[in-house]
Amino acid sequence: MKDPVKKRIQIRSQQGQTMTEFALVLPVLALILFAVIQFGIVFNNYITLTDATRAGARKAAVSRQDANRNSDVVTAVRSSASGLTASKLSVPPPTSTWNSGDDVTVTDGGMGGPPFGDGGMGGPPFGDGGPPGSGGP
Repeated sequence: MKDPVKKRIQIRSQQGQTMTEFALVLPVLALILFAVIQFGIVFNNYITLTDATRAGARKAAVSRQDANRNSDVVTAVRSSASGLTASKLSVPPPTSTWNSGDDVTVTDGGMGGPPFGDGGMGGPPFGDGGPPGSGGP
């Protein structure tokens, strides 16, 4: 027959091992969880900026004849990006000659701070279209 004292010592030893393994694995699991959450937030901002730019381009395409078309386009971009911080969103006026058949370029200008703006990633929607760290095209 087994001695009950030895069995009790063995159970305590295994419980300590489990706690030690949990303490070693918990930071890694927490890091993965928070990385997934952060990626989701950044991806949501990316989709919102892309949609806002598309809304501005649609507005520019249909308001070529309006007198205040530049402000209409900027307003369309800002209203479509309502889920973002408006003070960090820079929307330059669209560039075009506004003649029939000409292209219109609508940009969102980025969010003005890492991971957007000067985060070193470059290119819309993560900056101003220039090479990383250049500050401009």
